[in-house]
Amino acid sequence: MASTDQILPRGDGGVVDGSAGRSEDVAQELGQPQRRVRRSARPSGKQAPNMPQNACGEAATQPAGPRQWPMPDGSLSSRVRRIRQYVLVAESAEHPESEDHPESAELPEGVLAAYERAARTGFQLACEVEVGRLLAAFAAAVPDGGRILEVGTGVGVGLAWLVHGLGARRDVEVVTVELDDEVGRTALSAKWPPWVRFESGDGAEVVGRLGQFDLIFADAPGGKIFKLRRTVAALRHGGVIVVDDMDLTRHEDEHLRSALDVVRHRLLENTGLVCAELGFSSGVIVAVKRRS
Repeated sequence: MASTDQILPRGDGGVVDGSAGRSEDVAQELGQPQRRVRRSARPSGKQAPNMPQNACGEAATQPAGPRQWPMPDGSLSSRVRRIRQYVLVAESAEHPESEDHPESAELPEGVLAAYERAARTGFQLACEVEVGRLLAAFAAAVPDGGRILEVGTGVGVGLAWLVHGLGARRDVEVVTVELDDEVGRTALSAKWPPWVRFESGDGAEVVGRLGQFDLIFADAPGGKIFKLRRTVAALRHGGVIVVDDMDLTRHEDEHLRSALDVVRHRLLENTGLVCAELGFSSGVIVAVKRRS
């Protein structure tokens, strides 16, 4: 197959930036060397003629290639700010006496290590700290013998928050799905409890065969923008779905805003779900599946 140059992608199905010029701008503004990966192009899939309207329907398919859908925080400045946040978190771990970022110094060890991986590898789209704390709280509330699904492992930041929330528990299984093998290997390089299971594949296709879950963090186009109904179907009654990056004002790409707006309406208008929109961090929707 032909190869294409791409900036390090997020493990949830979208490209951060396929343009060499903009990637160089990011590197220059950060004062860090640019990091690239080589990826093989996949065969093109048939794209629905009007993707936003069909983004969550079973008939919709992803655009050609594994990283072609625009991702959250698409603007150069917002992506630079996010990488700088990870760098600051990592630096605070090395210098805990610093008072510049006291919140970062209070983060759990495993979470700090995950943010360090994000900063070290130039991974730009891990979940924000506030979203991570929310994930940890929901993980702690998962019932005995429960199951947690994360769609979009990335370098393991969200996963680290989930593991932190579970603490010393050994009765819960955590399944995390990653489309990009190279990004997934970065997450796998960390030490994880034996009850964490890694799956490789497109969340839109994989989620339907993984069973039922009590908590789902939908952080990838596959299973969120694409085939959302499969993700909802995988949720147990009384279970919780967390979807972040839902603040539409953060996204410059019109098509991405339209697709995320479809996701929002599909969740809020689903009579089988009780939803809350939380206006903090990157914008979060929490949806609970009714018990009856």
